Amino acid sequence: MISDYRAIITDFGSARSLDSASPEMQTGVDTPNTHSPRTSGAPKIDLKVSGDTITLSGSAWTLRWAAPELLDESPPSLASDIWAFGWICWEVLTGNFPFPETNNLAVVVKIIEGRLPKVHGDGRLDQVIALANLMIECWSLDPGGRPTATTCERQVHWMDRISPSSRPGAASNSTEILSARLLASIASMHVRHDRMDEAMDFLLRSMRVARSTNGEWAIAGAACGLGQMYRLRGDYSKAEELYVLGRDTHARTGSKSGQANAIKGLGDVYHLRGDTDNTERCYMHARELFNESGDQPGFASTLHGLGEVYRLEGRFTEAKESYCTARDIYTQIGERNGLADVMKALGDIHILHGEPSDAETFYINARAIYTQIGDQSGLASTWTGVGDVYGMRKEYNRAEESYAAARAIYTQIGDDLGLARSLHGLGEIFRARGEYAKGEEAHCTARDTYERIGDRRGFAYACRALGDVYHLNGEDAKCEESYVAARHAYAQVGDRPGLARTHHSLGDVYRSRREGSKAVGSYLAAQDVYIELDDQGGLAQLSYYLGHVYRLESKFTEAEKAYITARNISTQLGDQLNRANAINGLGILYAKWGDYAKSEQAYQISRETYAEIGDKHSLANNLWHTGWLRYSQRWYEDAEIRVSEASRLYEELEMKKDVVDCDKLLELIRSKKPKSWTIVLKEFFSGLLD
Repeated sequence: MISDYRAIITDFGSARSLDSASPEMQTGVDTPNTHSPRTSGAPKIDLKVSGDTITLSGSAWTLRWAAPELLDESPPSLASDIWAFGWICWEVLTGNFPFPETNNLAVVVKIIEGRLPKVHGDGRLDQVIALANLMIECWSLDPGGRPTATTCERQVHWMDRISPSSRPGAASNSTEILSARLLASIASMHVRHDRMDEAMDFLLRSMRVARSTNGEWAIAGAACGLGQMYRLRGDYSKAEELYVLGRDTHARTGSKSGQANAIKGLGDVYHLRGDTDNTERCYMHARELFNESGDQPGFASTLHGLGEVYRLEGRFTEAKESYCTARDIYTQIGERNGLADVMKALGDIHILHGEPSDAETFYINARAIYTQIGDQSGLASTWTGVGDVYGMRKEYNRAEESYAAARAIYTQIGDDLGLARSLHGLGEIFRARGEYAKGEEAHCTARDTYERIGDRRGFAYACRALGDVYHLNGEDAKCEESYVAARHAYAQVGDRPGLARTHHSLGDVYRSRREGSKAVGSYLAAQDVYIELDDQGGLAQLSYYLGHVYRLESKFTEAEKAYITARNISTQLGDQLNRANAINGLGILYAKWGDYAKSEQAYQISRETYAEIGDKHSLANNLWHTGWLRYSQRWYEDAEIRVSEASRLYEELEMKKDVVDCDKLLELIRSKKPKSWTIVLKEFFSGLLD
């Protein structure tokens, strides 16, 4: 132990020289010792010399720290040193030697068989999960599976620490200032392990000590820490006040890195408030300061933050570039927490692009890191992400399990924001399964939570989701009210994609109520934003529904133009369903115009696509309209065949009302259908006999 509270490990009692150029040296696998040649035969064990050592021919080894390959005649290596390093960590954390209650013969057996102490479940080790997991990696029975020394150094560097090291260049290191910084360091450790009440207690104590000594550097650190706590609690006004204090105090001390951290914190607050312009301004300013001070972790964190801003603004290419650059920096410096965060963010990008498989890969990789370092909040966020993946795949039971796992973790650690997000996911699953009462309950709870903590963007998400539930359940008044609230909130926070989708949803409501002018107004408002964002998928779907409204209002020219736009964009995107819908819409439109040839051609093209992709409902609707077309053309035989097939499909889908409609149409068709000569003759002779 040296004077500034840091422990130094010199060697394990068996230092030797290895060829630095050898590939084995670089990978950490067994390397022959040129200074201690390997001896043949079994290792000689002399248990009488010392209770803690085993003597091999040519070298003496500390038995309880010896890797299993050393007991199997292999020479020492970097990998065997890593095994021993794992035991040094064990000693530091537990205060015990390896296998303290086991005799030496039993120790040899346990090492060879891999019967090592359990790490997880030990109350002491659960406080430092990252170090405990590193110990497990060091104890791999396969030498090649152990981490390298560089990996160990990087992982330990980024672990929680409470060393009260002095501020560089400080004129004085009084006990009081060191104590304030120590308290803030302990608080930071509690935050990383989601123990928020303990963290707040230590930070308040740190601020009291710092103020009593007028230590500006310590005051700034405590202010930023408290700002983080109030931000996590949803008290954004208090958080902003403290971050401003931290920023101004750091500026007086000349600490660019500290000033950048405070400005980054302010950006986080503005981000949660939905103030996009101030968020981006703070992140860019912080990025410049981090760059000037050579603070790579801080620089990467601002790139991550900017990626979030770009994602929410629909600037997905810029968002992905920011995330990837941050990922590369975190990988280079070995900062696993930041790496996991951007991996999760990249998963979110792939979800927005409709790429669930790629998203799942990123979420699983992030989850593995969060598990290793013991980040419960991050772990829960990946469960929410995986729930989104399963939801996109319509694997609703697995999605519900994932969201429920996230909800349980968020509830345990008291993370209201994360809890609201997991409830939102559950609400979407209930909606998709038609469990509208459960969906309404989940979304209402999420909405109220977002409103309580002041998260306007989350509030908008929840209101829009509630509107979807009410729309499907036929509660039009509640539906419109929720969508209008969402539209207002999205406009407040500058969320353009959310605003476009809400305009679109309101248009759907007005269309279903046959309020054509309102529907067109909402659709055109959404169209403007989709064009601004270059959201071709949204534009294609909207154009189809816009064509539907124009058709119902007998605005045939406008309807044709909208349907053709939807068809062309969907063709470019490879969206077969929306393309078929647009072409089918053209078929209905041409039938109303009396252009039966074009109508028949459009119906045939869309019908083939519906059959190919297995969309029975759309296929049944197409056959129904084709039957009407044939009836209008007085082709009653073909009309009967088409409508009968539609009725069969509706029956398979248990759509009873549509089956009844088909029966009525079939009755009408058969009443118009001319009788065959056989039936006419039978009826004639039957009349003569009577």
